[in-house]
Amino acid sequence: MDSIKQSSSQLAFTVRRQKAELIAPAKPTPRETKLLSDIDDQEGLRFQIPVINFYRKDSYSNLDSSMGGNYDPVKVIKNAIAEALVFYYPFAGRLREGNGRKLMVDCTGEGVICSWRRRLMLHLNNLEMNLNLHFRVWKSFFVTFLALLGFLIVLCFLFR
Repeated sequence: MDSIKQSSSQLAFTVRRQKAELIAPAKPTPRETKLLSDIDDQEGLRFQIPVINFYRKDSYSNLDSSMGGNYDPVKVIKNAIAEALVFYYPFAGRLREGNGRKLMVDCTGEGVICSWRRRLMLHLNNLEMNLNLHFRVWKSFFVTFLALLGFLIVLCFLFR
């Protein structure tokens, strides 16, 4: 695990990066190849959008107490992604380029690559007010839907 220290004049925090892992669908999926539509296969759409999401641990306090204090948001997200990939199995495949640079999805069921970061010694209220990085953090990122995170991660790594 690497540690990354980010600092600004108002804020200093440490983040521990955990090893990237492959999350496969929870159940077997069909093995097939799907051609992308002409709309989805435009050259101008072949780029990656980096996304970062933050979740407050205290927003899950009911779950935490019902699970005896053993609630781990990362495990819940991983399980949700694995379950979602059963129904959205092309996201667990790999993009391939065919004749004429036509893109297709090879539905292999391999899964998606996810990389997790855990914060150390930082209050999100301070982060929300003082974060000074190269991207903007809106209040809505702190309360986004849990399932959305899975699909954004899938999209980021699918078009990698």
